[in-house]
Amino acid sequence: MAKTEDNRGFFDLKKQFTFYGSYHNHPVNVAIHLVCIWQILWSFIALLQYTPAIVSTPSFVTSLSPILTHVSINGAFFFSLIYIVCYPIMDPAAGSLGALLVVALYVATGILVQTTATIAGFSLLKGCSTRVCGLPSSWATEYLRAELPHS
Repeated sequence: MAKTEDNRGFFDLKKQFTFYGSYHNHPVNVAIHLVCIWQILWSFIALLQYTPAIVSTPSFVTSLSPILTHVSINGAFFFSLIYIVCYPIMDPAAGSLGALLVVALYVATGILVQTTATIAGFSLLKGCSTRVCGLPSSWATEYLRAELPHS
């Protein structure tokens, strides 16, 4: 039997990880990447939660759980949907876990934005927070990470 070649292109997770691994093998680089990428994703989804709803959320969705009352069909929804669809296509097992994490980020940021959650009386979304410090500092750390020597 002839060996068939997998031509998934962008969706070839092994090829993506091989390329990724060739640039991300320095221990400090890996640690910074693991910590900062999810923060960047979280903060970008939080920023997109401020975009206006394109359509109202269907009532059957909000009736499933009290948590889902904070779900909004806005920019954050469509941005998250890209990851939720693409990750499982890339790899059914690991991608499904990644997709569930993105769903959790989307719902959590929706709750934070709509309830203006506070910690010790300080708003999570005002002042030096996700919008002001979180995203730029994570991007800066990622930039510095990229400057580390690749071994």
